[in-house]
Amino acid sequence: GNRAVLVEGLVAADVQGNWDPIRRQRGMFALLGLSADQVARLRDEFAVYVVSRGRINVAGLTAANLPHVIASLKAVIEG
Repeated sequence: GNRAVLVEGLVAADVQGNWDPIRRQRGMFALLGLSADQVARLRDEFAVYVVSRGRINVAGLTAANLPHVIASLKAVIEG
C-alpha cells in the first residue's frame, strides 16, 4: 500500500518522472533513480535520508511524513 500511495502522491504533486516502475517493484525499498547530488540535497536540506541512487524505505512512509517526502523529492528533482 505504501508504494502505491507514494506513486499516487508523486503523480498528484506533478513531480517530473515516470513513477510506474516504482509501483511494480517489490519489497521494503524502492529505487527512485536519483543522482548523488540529489541524494545529498535530500539529506542536507530536507532531512530525508535515502541511500545511493535514491533507494528509499517505503515501509517507513506514513501519512504524517509522506507530504514532506513528496515535497522534498519535487524540490530536488525539479531544481
